[in-house]
Amino acid sequence: MLKTIDNETHKKKLVDLLKHLMDKYPHLELVYKWKQPMLLDHGVFMLGFSVSKKHIAVAPERYGMEKFSDDIDASHYEKSKMMFRITWEQDIDYKLLFKILDFKLQDRLQETSFWK
Repeated sequence: MLKTIDNETHKKKLVDLLKHLMDKYPHLELVYKWKQPMLLDHGVFMLGFSVSKKHIAVAPERYGMEKFSDDIDASHYEKSKMMFRITWEQDIDYKLLFKILDFKLQDRLQETSFWK
């Protein structure tokens, strides 16, 4: 997937994002499914990422979007029902990503299905 990002600054931003999350949550597994990086815990989906020429899309699943809708708005990210978008020019709100991951790690602790 990284090979598809032509802009080196964009590529570095995505790599830094994933590294930052993996440093904070070293027990998570970083996998590539459907050509997209995803973070899993015990084989269960936590967050997924995709990129376009304009942004990084972050997908915490619909219930994650609903729970953190106000926080996403406060970070000035565009959003849809299933994901929010961090433009290449915007700063990454790591506190928001940590908040989402902390919630999902607890919420899906006993689950075994990939998606919720």
